[in-house]
Amino acid sequence: MPPKPRRTKVRGGNWHVLWKAMPLSWGTCEDRKRAIELEHRADSPTLLMATCHEFGHVFFPDLNEEVVQQFGEELSGLLVRMGYARE
Repeated sequence: MPPKPRRTKVRGGNWHVLWKAMPLSWGTCEDRKRAIELEHRADSPTLLMATCHEFGHVFFPDLNEEVVQQFGEELSGLLVRMGYARE
């Protein structure tokens, strides 16, 4: 069963974090709906990386996908190394 939806304040606006079955990706960022959708069946490291990646789109909307991907991977790796998350 997916976790309950969450609301969070990002860049001065309210965003929704939703979990659902996503057959083609680990997550999406829906700017118009102010929603981050994450694959609820992902393992913990993948979910952390996808969360960092999708919030990268929120904070840096002009960056291309390759840079946002690198941001998500590096930030999630840093959080694991610092002990904030487990692999």
